[in-house]
Amino acid sequence: MPLDPHLADKVALVADVTREEALNADEALWDRFTKVFSDNRPYDQPVVDVREVAVAGFEGLRVRVYTPLAGVRPGRQAFVWAHGGGFVAGTLDDHEADTVSRDLCARADVVVVSVDYPLANGSTVRYPTLHLALAEAFRWTLRNAAELGIDADTVVLGGASAGGNLTVAATMELRDNGERTPTRLLLVYPALSATFTTSEPHEKLMAGIPPLFRFEQEAIGSIFRTYAAGETNAPYLSFENMPSLGELPPMLVVLSEYDDLRPPVEAVLDRAEQDGLHVERYFAPGVVHGHLSMLPLLPETRSTLDRMAAYLRQ
Repeated sequence: MPLDPHLADKVALVADVTREEALNADEALWDRFTKVFSDNRPYDQPVVDVREVAVAGFEGLRVRVYTPLAGVRPGRQAFVWAHGGGFVAGTLDDHEADTVSRDLCARADVVVVSVDYPLANGSTVRYPTLHLALAEAFRWTLRNAAELGIDADTVVLGGASAGGNLTVAATMELRDNGERTPTRLLLVYPALSATFTTSEPHEKLMAGIPPLFRFEQEAIGSIFRTYAAGETNAPYLSFENMPSLGELPPMLVVLSEYDDLRPPVEAVLDRAEQDGLHVERYFAPGVVHGHLSMLPLLPETRSTLDRMAAYLRQ
């Protein structure tokens, strides 16, 4: 379907900006960037209980715990959630972290553990630090199940974009260590492949999308190289040739229509399903990569959250 009209107006603000220009943006250009993802329309955030905890034993790891206003109720499901940001950006205050967590906590009646993992810097913070941090946040959730009022046997792990990548990596790390793994996964427009793949229909679809919203090989390669920081042995980083995805837990995968990361993800999922992985796919029409970074006033952001909440209530 056509790009959502609200999004179309937003992306038009940077239609003429190349990625090279973005890397050297001046104040005026940054103001245009800010307006793309800003939304000053009135919106009432769901009210839930929120607290933050530093996870002992893992430097720089912090979680923000969202609990329904009804308070702790033994046996609730927990959802451990990792925001996106290309491995190098993102905070617990972003819509993709805070707004998503509040919404799902309130509407699915789950405890949400939003993870503030260390961000890659291309040198000292690098692979595999980020997915090890997410695995430790999952372990922390299990260890604190009684205090959180959750059922440790039903914890769901999920993430958006780079957070989706880390979700798969952390799950494989736990599995290969012989530890308890999440009962299910929830991946939202995940970055699962360092290799750009496309087709004539996809290029026709993306023809009107500004360069700044494209993830072609140069952009994808740069993201993965920054996190890898020269590491050549990185088995849980890019999954296009991973042989054992069929052994992962069942998952829901949200796919944005106007997203260069979608074709390689679909190829990864096709192969994994052939290997026995149970995958539910939700196609988010009319939106670009990162639509959970917009307020739920965007119709498809709301629809995606509806699907995520329904999945968590199963």
